Amino acid sequence: MNFHELGDNERAAVEVEKAKEPLRVGRVFTLSGTIALERGLVDAAETDFKTAVGLDAGESDAFFGLGKIYAQKSVWMDSAMNFMFAGYGFDYDEKDILTKIGLVEGSTMSEERKAKLLARKKFQLEKTRLTKATAYFNAAAGYYNAGVPDKALTWVRTAAAHPWLPRLILRDVLAPHGGFRGRFVKDFAGLAAPKAALLAARSGRGGAMHADLDPRLTVISMLSLGLWPFLALPVLEKALGFQPDEAGIERLIEHTVRLFKAGTSTGATP
Repeated sequence: MNFHELGDNERAAVEVEKAKEPLRVGRVFTLSGTIALERGLVDAAETDFKTAVGLDAGESDAFFGLGKIYAQKSVWMDSAMNFMFAGYGFDYDEKDILTKIGLVEGSTMSEERKAKLLARKKFQLEKTRLTKATAYFNAAAGYYNAGVPDKALTWVRTAAAHPWLPRLILRDVLAPHGGFRGRFVKDFAGLAAPKAALLAARSGRGGAMHADLDPRLTVISMLSLGLWPFLALPVLEKALGFQPDEAGIERLIEHTVRLFKAGTSTGATP
């Protein structure tokens, strides 16, 4: 695993292959699939990820990897379902980490050791939360592209319901040196945005959207409308008296969808 963390995927692939038989556990095949996917060996990665979840249904990273593969292949329903399963797994992982944080905080170990363990666990917690949110948003994108908008909205609501999400994205993704910026760009923006631009271009050619709209700018507008309100909620809640409860989030999502459709569909005035 250290070779992979050091970026030496060639040596990592050799070592993980040796470990497959004596250590026939899900985690080994998940790592093998991750390395294969990073090397561009998509079919090998898919096989490893499927083996991983077959051995251990708790291998969230393997479900996430399968979601990425099926998104690359535009097999949207399979992509959505695997991202959904990944989200479930990361939710369980989050609760497990919170439990361990509580145990450390209540322990009698030295304050120095406790501080080190808590720092490590809190880093794991934020990484898990961001990956879970990414899985939810990617599940929503998959369902939308598969022609199931109701399920897409369900997963957008699920992701948006977490109060920690705005702070995490602003600090760790949008900040220039955010700790999870690279991963978010690779696993969400780099995966969903190019596909969305292709769909926007296709909609323009097919007459469903205004043909003179730049597909890339359309995606930027869509992401801005979809994400910014949730990032700004901590401020807008007080400034505008908006209640971000389930009913309020529901109204906001419906309003945003109507606004975007009114500005881009051929039934509206440009």
